[in-house]
Amino acid sequence: MRRKRMGEGITGAIGVIWGLALMGTFFALGQGRLDYLTEQEADRVREAQRIDWRVRVFMKIAERRLTLVESPELEQSKRDEARWGPLPAGSPAEMLNQYRRAIEETIINFEDAYDRNPDDKYILKALSIFRQHVEHHLERLRALRAQITDRATQQALERALEDVELAYQDARQSEEQLRQEREQKEKQKKDGRVRPSKAGGRYSGPTGAPKHLGPCENGWEWEAGVLRREPGLWPGALWRPPRSGWHTMPRREG
Repeated sequence: MRRKRMGEGITGAIGVIWGLALMGTFFALGQGRLDYLTEQEADRVREAQRIDWRVRVFMKIAERRLTLVESPELEQSKRDEARWGPLPAGSPAEMLNQYRRAIEETIINFEDAYDRNPDDKYILKALSIFRQHVEHHLERLRALRAQITDRATQQALERALEDVELAYQDARQSEEQLRQEREQKEKQKKDGRVRPSKAGGRYSGPTGAPKHLGPCENGWEWEAGVLRREPGLWPGALWRPPRSGWHTMPRREG
């Protein structure tokens, strides 16, 4: 299986790819990719057209299988059965393999969402949801090592652990990268607006603007890089860049 580290990263395109192609419309379901789901689970996936909603659905799907490995005699509530369908049937090894498929499908959806719209505001939230879930899953998967004795299930567990550890590290790195990128973009937007800061009136406008502008509109003037207002002018006057550009403007008369 070919793997592309998600942390390599979100700037290039979020993704850990297990050799699966992305086809069809936004968040379309490929043939055979979700054949392990109950009918109700597949319906929930189709309904969740936003990336953070989609991640929550796949985390629920993964959770159901992991819980069955931990507690094979589990009984679910009538409400859960109505919404998610009957609990999947199969051996612990099969449940772990289905759990891995749910994790893989989640990551594929991340890449699809990022490729279609890198500025999707819900991607960061979805990454945080995913990271928190798989971090908790890692603890539970490690705890299963002491409980599982048959070889087939042990092998399935180790594969699941390997994939989830990789996914967790990549999600954490990608989340941090994306958060930094968005903070930087916000900072650049703010730096692009020329205005005095609230603390001390020091210049906080675009890089390269002159620091000694002389008198400006509304009685404000620059002095040694600090924006000051002429005493006696009307209070509450807000400084703004001269309409005619960066050059000396006449003082407002009293």
